[in-house]
Amino acid sequence: MFRRLRERRTLNRLAARAARAVATDVEDARVELEDATAQSLNALRALGIPPRPRCPVCGALLLLRTAHRKPWDGAQFWGCSTYPRCRHISQLDAFPDASLASMERRR
Repeated sequence: MFRRLRERRTLNRLAARAARAVATDVEDARVELEDATAQSLNALRALGIPPRPRCPVCGALLLLRTAHRKPWDGAQFWGCSTYPRCRHISQLDAFPDASLASMERRR
């Protein structure tokens, strides 16, 4: 009985240590990603390219989309990149600073 209890405690300690190590690695990766994102946004601003607009509902990036159904066939609009989970759309002039050429959805 004591042997199994000791093994279980050892296993629990090892699992807790592994969980702490993974949490530390994830936090380090998150910090590195935030730094890289900030650096890339600063580089885009330095080149005069505005950042992509964000969805006001879920915070994801908005994509420049083109309607394919009548009566809006050919009209462009901003659509959430997480569609169909988020169905937010905005008129094209809602983000006048956004660079349209760099934001078209690639097919």
